Amino acid sequence: MVFDIRHLSSQNIVAVGAGIADGLLYGDNTKAAVIRLGLMEMVKFVDEFYEGTKAATFRESCGVADLVTTCYGGRNRRVAEAMVKTKKVSVSVSVTKVVL
Repeated sequence: MVFDIRHLSSQNIVAVGAGIADGLLYGDNTKAAVIRLGLMEMVKFVDEFYEGTKAATFRESCGVADLVTTCYGGRNRRVAEAMVKTKKVSVSVSVTKVVL
């Protein structure tokens, strides 16, 4: 397994986009597009700023699988969805529900 930590923080940005799509009720196809385009941008970013990074990293569990998991259940996705739904900038998200 190839592991490179350089892409991990950018997946949270993609998760925010997925949460916004969820909050706006855009549906699964839009969310899938956000994830696909986000992954493409993550690869470009890492290629540009971190010379020598292995592209295989993104095909391993620490790449695509982790990105999908974050975009479907991560805290950043839940907070972005809650912000869109409540129209409040400051929200607190619990494991099962939104707490305002």
